[in-house]
Amino acid sequence: MRFKIKRKQVGSVCFRRASASKGQAIIEMLFSIIMFAIMLSSVVAMSSYLYVQHATITVAREGARIAALNTDLGTVGSVAAGETEIENYIINMLSTTSGITLTEGDVIITPPSDLDPVGDRSVQVEIDYDLNNPIPVGAILSALTGNSYGFDTISIHSEATMHYEE
Repeated sequence: MRFKIKRKQVGSVCFRRASASKGQAIIEMLFSIIMFAIMLSSVVAMSSYLYVQHATITVAREGARIAALNTDLGTVGSVAAGETEIENYIINMLSTTSGITLTEGDVIITPPSDLDPVGDRSVQVEIDYDLNNPIPVGAILSALTGNSYGFDTISIHSEATMHYEE
């Protein structure tokens, strides 16, 4: 009889431990899923940033190359016309290749100066773009804390310089 009572006590203790470990496993799995989701969303945000950075660098280089080959940028009277054509080309190229919409203020073209010696003149193209963060970190933190955070956009700056072909 005494042996049966120990079995019940041992069985009930084991049963309680089994249910407690099931609850612990659920909590651990929940934390693992949350950490995995955070890491996955970080990878998505970083890859979209790298994609846009690569696209803007490529278009800035292409625009600088075209500007260096453009003879209109070498003469003083037609600099504005040449800059406008190149700005429009950069905006259209970035829009068609990657879906990124730039405005005319996002593209800055610095033509060669007349003071630079011939053979040493260069053209510079700069692109500034504010990428919307795919994960609204600032909105989530603002909702949780009530404070305003500036994590909703990522500023991207691309720059290319080419020597003027003379």
